[in-house]
Amino acid sequence: MATPKQLIDAEAANEELQLFLFHLADNQESFVARTRDEGYTLDYTLHSLGELERYIKDKGEQIAWRNTSEDAAALRLPVWSYLGETFRKVFGGGWNVSLDDPSSINYGKWVISGFDEAGVEFDPLRTMQGYLLRGQPGSLRRSLEVQVRFVPTDLSDLAEDDA
Repeated sequence: MATPKQLIDAEAANEELQLFLFHLADNQESFVARTRDEGYTLDYTLHSLGELERYIKDKGEQIAWRNTSEDAAALRLPVWSYLGETFRKVFGGGWNVSLDDPSSINYGKWVISGFDEAGVEFDPLRTMQGYLLRGQPGSLRRSLEVQVRFVPTDLSDLAEDDA
């Protein structure tokens, strides 16, 4: 039987996020400069996500999700935070700790929220993880766009249950 999620210490979680945000601009500036020196063009646009995919592909096993080394984690951090910053700059919102619903898959994670009225959250870490595991060309951009261009499924052709 599954055990319920532990409730997160909201104050501690927000302090960790604030420390991350304090260093985010400098870390991203360094990442963008380093990748530029390696021949990639990252500029926080949706178009640049193709370049980010090329960077990830070129890093291969060094950045692979199954690589649990500290070096791999250090390579992944600027990638997923770049995804988050690109999302935030293109679609709006801000970084938050997801604490509203303990049963949410995002509970306790750093997400981008506040970009829509429905309360949708964008999880850049899970997006990067999905790409590393199954990456298809163009899927990073589609992953970001689907968060804000959600089209409800039309179920009108299904039979209604008269029970």
